[in-house]
Amino acid sequence: MGSNADLSALLHQLYTQYLPKEGLEPLGVYHEIYLDDWSKAASARRRMIVRQPVR
Repeated sequence: MGSNADLSALLHQLYTQYLPKEGLEPLGVYHEIYLDDWSKAASARRRMIVRQPVR
């Protein structure tokens, strides 16, 4: 939840902290799934799921 500007920080944590800690490696590109209409939702309230295939 948050603005699109928060995405780069989230991805950095995903690739440098979470995946290595869990012994996982990214496999392909991540996908963004938008749960709100971003043209109508306030930037702080926008919701998105980031899916990263792993091995």
